[in-house]
Amino acid sequence: MKDDAILVYMKSVDAGWEGTDGENGGIRERNVAFFEKVLDLVEDEYCVDERRVFVAGTSSGAHFTNILACRFGDRLLAAAPVAGYLPEQDNCVGQVAALPIHGIDDDKVVLSSGEEARDFYIEQNGCSSTAVPTVESIHAQIRASRDAAQTDVACVDYQGCDQGVPVRWCEHSQGGYDNSTHGWPTAGGQLIWDFVKTL
Repeated sequence: MKDDAILVYMKSVDAGWEGTDGENGGIRERNVAFFEKVLDLVEDEYCVDERRVFVAGTSSGAHFTNILACRFGDRLLAAAPVAGYLPEQDNCVGQVAALPIHGIDDDKVVLSSGEEARDFYIEQNGCSSTAVPTVESIHAQIRASRDAAQTDVACVDYQGCDQGVPVRWCEHSQGGYDNSTHGWPTAGGQLIWDFVKTL
């Protein structure tokens, strides 16, 4: 696969996708409908391999990425939520390969929230709980890096996943908002692209 892609940077309807107003089905539903319209338009008007569409986002964009992976799992190849939690997990459609990425000392979206999203994808994709290398080993590596005020990122691959829908989990020690490790690490884009190219 060549290093070619069409990147679409979307801005949410209103100030964000979160909210509970009832107008037109609520803010979340308006944003989901907006994504679907943009996806349809891009697939209709550009030379797109519809089997290789993936979504990624950070923070609230990662939360929304997890929603899209649940709602559009039959149209997406992969999802890469960076520093996100899992707003929805019921009545999901299809399966997507998943690359959750999370900072070890994220105090905006705590690590356990990212782990919950990761565990959802592990179950959804039929993976075992075995990771290579172990989660404990990379967690210790990233903790040591963070304690030494250094930047590092490490990933594990879960074993036994259904064909075509692997799950890779990455942790990092890079300072983000307020030096909390919340946010998109410098290596994030490359991690995602390398993952997608293997699919």
